[in-house]
Amino acid sequence: KDSGIGIAEDYLNEIFVPYIQEEMGYGRAYEGVGLGLPLVNQFIELNNIKISVVSKKGEGTTFTINFGMGISAAEETEKNVVADVMEQLEDHKILKVLLVEDDAANQITVQRFLGSRYSVLTADSSDAAINILEKNNIDVILMDISIKGKKNGLELTKELKESKEYSHIPIIAVTAHAFEKDKQNAFDAGCDDYISKPFTKELLLDTIAKIV
Repeated sequence: KDSGIGIAEDYLNEIFVPYIQEEMGYGRAYEGVGLGLPLVNQFIELNNIKISVVSKKGEGTTFTINFGMGISAAEETEKNVVADVMEQLEDHKILKVLLVEDDAANQITVQRFLGSRYSVLTADSSDAAINILEKNNIDVILMDISIKGKKNGLELTKELKESKEYSHIPIIAVTAHAFEKDKQNAFDAGCDDYISKPFTKELLLDTIAKIV
């Protein structure tokens, strides 16, 4: 809300139209090209938010942004996926996910995506991953292809799938190597599924749900 010059009533219907301003022409008093509010409106619409405006010339303008109380389609999808996972687990235990990823930012992102629904252990190298597997009962592995250590993600996957101790654990390749050949290499190494970066929270949850 402001107490500025206000917006004329006949212009209010056009404030979200690109390149339209209340004062047009070379001699207008104010800078800008008329893109600020249209951009705001597009971002708001993409997030299912509502915006309204009330203004009176010479008195000021009030913009109201309503975030609403409803559940977005993405949140509903996530709820359904989590519900499906829980139905498959007789004792409703928390699944243990091993994230093999050497990028700290990516580790944080995946941990936030999985939230409290999964117990996430992280390893930044093939050696650290083996160490965690030896000490924990892991339910699913999220495997990056480019990692530190003696082996890359594909080599580690092949080793795990050929072992007696860990061959039963589903492995999902989560990688920035996104060509079709990379995907095939992941499956050839023994990965049970494949996700290319960048990915959405919903895709990650859905893929884990299918695997478990």
